[in-house]
Amino acid sequence: MTQDMFGDPQDPGAGEVEVPRDPEEPTEAEVIEETSIIETNRQALRPTTPEAVPKSIVESLNLQELAVSDPAKLVDTINKWADAVETIRERAVKSTRPIDWVLMKTNEGVITGFPKRSGCEKIRKILGISIYNVQQPATQEDPKDHTRIAVSVVGDGVCGLTRETVEGVRGLRSSSEKFIGRAAQWTDLFQAARSALDNRITRILGAVSQVELAELARIQGMTPEEFEGLANKGSGYGSAAQREASRATGGGSHDAKERELPKAKAWWDWLLVQYAGSTEEALAVMRKSAEFEGDGGKTITVRDWKQFTEKWLNKAIHTYHEMFTPLEKFEWEGTAKKGGAK
Repeated sequence: MTQDMFGDPQDPGAGEVEVPRDPEEPTEAEVIEETSIIETNRQALRPTTPEAVPKSIVESLNLQELAVSDPAKLVDTINKWADAVETIRERAVKSTRPIDWVLMKTNEGVITGFPKRSGCEKIRKILGISIYNVQQPATQEDPKDHTRIAVSVVGDGVCGLTRETVEGVRGLRSSSEKFIGRAAQWTDLFQAARSALDNRITRILGAVSQVELAELARIQGMTPEEFEGLANKGSGYGSAAQREASRATGGGSHDAKERELPKAKAWWDWLLVQYAGSTEEALAVMRKSAEFEGDGGKTITVRDWKQFTEKWLNKAIHTYHEMFTPLEKFEWEGTAKKGGAK
């Protein structure tokens, strides 16, 4: 396999703290590839002229006679069939719950979602998606770190409802990813890579790689705000460390474009006063107060005050007062109360 098995994760801010990306989250390249295939399939399902009707659809629906006798009616029949397919697709999405989805936000504020493994399993059943022709897994060591390996599994898929097929899809997992909460073994990586393959094929054939938040909310009978509040958060909702902190502190997702909380800056300024202007001491205390155990037992903390989410910040301040018992308590009412040096 080529060296691109160790490409950089497409997660804004993920490198700020040493937390690997969530392997449930596809890379930017995967999303682009999947949506391109989905768009091609959608065009095939919505022919505008008899010449544009794919032969495979005619054969799978047994419409050969109609294709010869009344081509115009053939187009109308297939478009009605496509409407039915879309209705069933919505039913498949409705069988999921917001917790089965991961939302991603662009720099322009556009929010889309893709199903996690739990959602893909539900969608796959309703659409009759099958994965076949799975090749033997390929492995590769990272040339920069021989303790790190990646496993790739390639296979094909078919949708029993639409008869659409997709070939040569790859599922990839690296031993640096946090999908099992312990040191990765080869069998773990193979199983995770196979799961990634199944999920990618499901997203492509189910046309659910990038579903707009408004559509997801409509199908579920919710407002976009309600769905967003219940779903998992991915790229665009802060760095990987911030999302990890959100899970550890019970929620409070963070918008990557609004990282700098005034309260966090006020606490940092307050700490500088407490430690007589020593940036090194204040930073060490802040980082210690912000520590928590992430997936796999890895200790997570902030790089600086700009990384805090609201709940992470409040928990850190509480921990600070318990751990260091300062002479005066940090208070926040829009401005920080300044105290004397410790």
